[in-house]
Amino acid sequence: MLFLESSARLVLVLHAVVGAAVVASTTHLVVWAWKLRRGQARRAGGTRWLALVGAGLYGVQFVLGNLMYPVYKVRVRAEYFESPAAVGEDARARRARSLGGVTPPKDGEDEPPPRLERLAHLFDIKEHIVALGLALAVAAAFLVRGEERRGLLLFCVAGAAACAWTGGLVGLWVASFRSVGAL
Repeated sequence: MLFLESSARLVLVLHAVVGAAVVASTTHLVVWAWKLRRGQARRAGGTRWLALVGAGLYGVQFVLGNLMYPVYKVRVRAEYFESPAAVGEDARARRARSLGGVTPPKDGEDEPPPRLERLAHLFDIKEHIVALGLALAVAAAFLVRGEERRGLLLFCVAGAAACAWTGGLVGLWVASFRSVGAL
């Protein structure tokens, strides 16, 4: 399991880097597709290239996410997000560190630990949104070759970019609570 967790840390970093590239390439593609739709034909070659790069990066991002998913499901979701006791212990440990090592009493706590099950559900919804974004990015890579479907191309690339932004922001937010490499 230690090897799996160490590998998951590396994959998490790669996932973040490729995720940033997906967000950048799909956002850039929206701008180029918009200009192509408005009649700037000189953008056609760059738009084709960006569509292929965007779809390729989206695919790599999807594979990296799926490689980490089993570790996330066990180490993050089951052992932390869906365990109020683990969240409470973590909150007590964080308070103890902030108080200079003094452990606060277990009984009579000021506030109950936060419930993070909804965060796990949000992450699951994000996974579906990202899968939709991958399909839209692949569709855009096919549509970019045609001259007559530029409106549909713009719809696909805007959808793929929106899905990439949503996936990136939700993923970062969830990882700020607990990542696959957290102990």
